[in-house]
Amino acid sequence: MQKEILRTQEEVDDFLEKIADSRPQYLALDIETDWFSDEKFSPLHLWLDWIGLYDWVNMWFIIHNDTINYEGLDVIIHNIPLITQNGKFDITVLLNLGYITDLDELTIHDTKILSFLCDENKPSHSLKELAKTILWKEDVVKLDDVGKKPIMEKNLLTMNKEGQDVFKKDELTPWEEKLWSYCIDDCVNTFELFHYFQKNIPTPRIWAVYEKIELPILKLLIEMEITGINVDKNYLAQIEDKIQDKILELQIKIYQEAWTDFNIGSAKQIQEIFLKLEIDIPEKYRTPKGWISTWVGALKFLEEEGYKIAGLILKWREFNKLDTWFIKALSEKTIHWKIHCNFNQIGTVSWRFSSSNVNLMNIPSRSDEFDIRKAFVAKEGYSFIISDLSQAELRILAHYTQEEVLLNAFTNLEDIHQATADKLNIDRNTAKTVSFWILYGMSSYWLAGTLGITRVKADEIIKNYFSELPAVKKFIDSCYNTVEQHKFITTILWRHRNFPKYGVRTQYPAHSTEEQKKAIRMQDFKDKSHMERQIVNSCIQGSAADYIKLAMRNITKKITEYNATILITVHDEVIIECPDKDLEVVGNIVKFEMENAIKLKWVPVEASLQISKFWCK
Repeated sequence: MQKEILRTQEEVDDFLEKIADSRPQYLALDIETDWFSDEKFSPLHLWLDWIGLYDWVNMWFIIHNDTINYEGLDVIIHNIPLITQNGKFDITVLLNLGYITDLDELTIHDTKILSFLCDENKPSHSLKELAKTILWKEDVVKLDDVGKKPIMEKNLLTMNKEGQDVFKKDELTPWEEKLWSYCIDDCVNTFELFHYFQKNIPTPRIWAVYEKIELPILKLLIEMEITGINVDKNYLAQIEDKIQDKILELQIKIYQEAWTDFNIGSAKQIQEIFLKLEIDIPEKYRTPKGWISTWVGALKFLEEEGYKIAGLILKWREFNKLDTWFIKALSEKTIHWKIHCNFNQIGTVSWRFSSSNVNLMNIPSRSDEFDIRKAFVAKEGYSFIISDLSQAELRILAHYTQEEVLLNAFTNLEDIHQATADKLNIDRNTAKTVSFWILYGMSSYWLAGTLGITRVKADEIIKNYFSELPAVKKFIDSCYNTVEQHKFITTILWRHRNFPKYGVRTQYPAHSTEEQKKAIRMQDFKDKSHMERQIVNSCIQGSAADYIKLAMRNITKKITEYNATILITVHDEVIIECPDKDLEVVGNIVKFEMENAIKLKWVPVEASLQISKFWCK
């Protein structure tokens, strides 16, 4: 391997000329920053140390220097496909610093996404772990081996005839030597992994999902993170004062009910208060040690039984969570009246998005004076177009099952939960809970606890549901059979979720006792039940993820010319910022793409559309 260090304008220009002549098929890219990839810091606020580029034969290290003109590098990067690992981070930093100017013209590959597509069950998709488990490399250089960057390293410089400090050609400081090895490792391993995944992708359909959906979504997420969203800090301050007042009010009422003060955030102290108040509760709401449970189901039961303190504690938790999890987090993360969230497209095994640096997925939707979402505001001259898919998972369930009850309700624009309730002769809330029990693969124990009924009653409701909606039961059984035969389930776009151990019995160790064999059989049963709860969920949730990603990709293609952009996505909802003058035309585009991303069999898709100056429901 030939290695070159590029510190000066002349060296950078020579490199650009060489690579323009050789035109390699791919370039592996790795950047090193002052904070590396620490997720506590946004890529927009990092200092670039250097860029590593590798083409299978040559390795180049471009030392970042504000005095060098890197304009030619932008042309090279745009003309040669880049192979990255966690490319969203690398590209965001380079875009922010001006190394990349046109994201649309860039061809990016990402081995982390490819790894997840091939096997989402891997304990880690980090580059170091993939190098060990796929490339069989044991001597990978770790970040801990590099250490923190020293403030000053004197042997970096020498003096020229004029007495000016200049860099020693092709010489590195001790710390840079370590970073050099680390960067070489990353580039070489990324390059080799990409070629491995090219040859070993499970099916051509999965490669199509990667190229046609995941890579465009990768670019979209980069744009979303760089753009950010405006936050009204004045509104946050006002709502924080109101929430603090509410928390204090609830705290006083709880102390009055308890006849003493205590730490409301301590489950142990709540249990001790319940004991002093001589509260009685059924055994199922107690811990194995006999204490009254403090989980939501137990407190709701106590509230219904007339114990005011339980309801007050639930309210206190709700407002305390609003304050600590969201208000304070938003205030801390907002810079120059904007927040830049990190969106992760492989954050869940169902391929749903997750977010960090403020978790937007968990911000509650409220219609009262404590609505945090109203703090997210459009910039001047713009408005939000907010679109949300209606009952996406249940529509996909209807598509797969062709269940008459579901098809009729959606076709006739009926309330799906009321239609289910009428068919089962139960109330709407119970029907809604049972439907989500199906979608999320919960146990009958969970259903009983959620509805506050006995396990026997929960089993009766489930049995009746499958009796009245037999196509749903048939679909679930077919999912189990598919996984038993192929060890994976697919989504609507043929994305895989792997279950290699489904239906596999654990072999008894030699000389096992009957008691040990029984324990093994019991564990096998628990493992299989757990996998069965995930199988249907993976198919339905994964298909919903396919749908919203495809819709977002199509929307982005059509609204860019109107200077409109997708800012955030939460579950099946997208928020677009659009110039006020183009709201009607962009709104029509958004609604059409949200409702037609994938044609479902005999099931119409509905998407709501709302225009607002702030994020609302």
